[in-house]
Amino acid sequence: MEPAGPSPRGRFARLLGGARLAGLEPQAVLPSGSAPPLLAPDEAWLHSRFGLSTSHCPAAYAAVGGQPLCPSDDSAAFIVRPVSLHVGLDHLVLQSSQALDLTDAESRALFDDAVAWLAPEPVRLSWVSVECWRLAELAPDKTLFSSLRGASSHRACGRNIDVWLPQGAGARGWRRLVNEVQMRWHTHPVNAARLARGAPVINGLWLEGPAPVPLGSTFSVVASGDPVLTGLARASNAQLVDPADTAGLAGALQSARKSSQTVLVDADFWRPAHLDDGPQARTDAWRCFDDWFDWFAQDLLMGHPLPIEVVLTGNQRCKTLRPSPWGRLMFWRRASMRHLLTDYP
Repeated sequence: MEPAGPSPRGRFARLLGGARLAGLEPQAVLPSGSAPPLLAPDEAWLHSRFGLSTSHCPAAYAAVGGQPLCPSDDSAAFIVRPVSLHVGLDHLVLQSSQALDLTDAESRALFDDAVAWLAPEPVRLSWVSVECWRLAELAPDKTLFSSLRGASSHRACGRNIDVWLPQGAGARGWRRLVNEVQMRWHTHPVNAARLARGAPVINGLWLEGPAPVPLGSTFSVVASGDPVLTGLARASNAQLVDPADTAGLAGALQSARKSSQTVLVDADFWRPAHLDDGPQARTDAWRCFDDWFDWFAQDLLMGHPLPIEVVLTGNQRCKTLRPSPWGRLMFWRRASMRHLLTDYP
C-alpha cells in the first residue's frame, strides 16, 4: 500500500533523495495459511530498539507514569484496556481507543463495577489511568494468564478480533472473565449515557500484555507526546522532551551532538490521519510534516547536521532509511521516492 497524498517536498525530499535502505521488518508476504505477526511493524521496531523481552509488548508501556514499574521478575501482572467492540453479522471489530472519548468519570465508574464483579475471582484490578488498568493474578497456577500471547489493541484495531485474541493455557479462563464483564457493562448507566450522545459503548477488556518493567538505556532523549513512547522513555530513564517545546528539543539535540548520544524524535502527524483514513487527511499530514521538517532542519540542526535515520512505518512494513551526504551524487544507486515510501517491497 502506498501512502495517500502527495510525495514529500522541501528538505525532507532532498534528504530521502540520498537515502539507502538500512533496515526492513517484519516480513510483508507471509506463507499461505500462516498467522500474521502479533506485533505491528512500528511495535516490532520499538520492541527491538528498546530491548523488550519476548513476552512484553510496547503497548503496555502506555501505563507507565500512572503506576510504578513492576519488578523484572513479576510475571503475574498485566495491563488491560477498556475497549469498544463493534458487533458485525458474524464477528467483532475492535474500534480505535483514540476515538472513544472516554472520560475519567466514565472510566472510574466502569472500573469500580468490574472490581466489584471480579472480587470473588483470583485476580485483582488496580486503577492506572483512564485508558489503562492493571490486572494482577492472585493464583497464577490457576489462572495461567502468564501463558497468554495475543496482539495489542493497536495491532488489532479496525480488524476482526478472532485472530488477535490471547492464546495459551489460560485463554478459556480469560475469555470467561471478559464475557462476564461484557454482560455487566451491557446495561451500565455509563453506556446508556454514551449511546444517548452517540459515543461508542465500552463493552470489553483488552489484554495489552505483561505489566511494564524497567528497561536498559537505548535513547538518551525521546521527544514524543505518544503515551507508549513516553512510557518506554520513562522505563528506560531517557530524558523526555515535549516535541512542541522548541527550546527543550534544541537543547537536547545540542547535547546529543556534543556527546554522541542518540535522540528519538516522534513526528506524529499521521495519527489523526490514521483515524480519519481519508486521502485529504493524509495529504494534510504530509504537508504538516514537510513544514515541520523544514523548521527542524533549519532552526534546530542549525547547519550542523547529525547522523539521521528515518523510520517509516506502514501496515505491512517498517523501513529504516539512512540518508548519506553523498547519496544524491550516486545516482546509479538512488532509489525512487515511490519505492522508498511504498509499504511493500
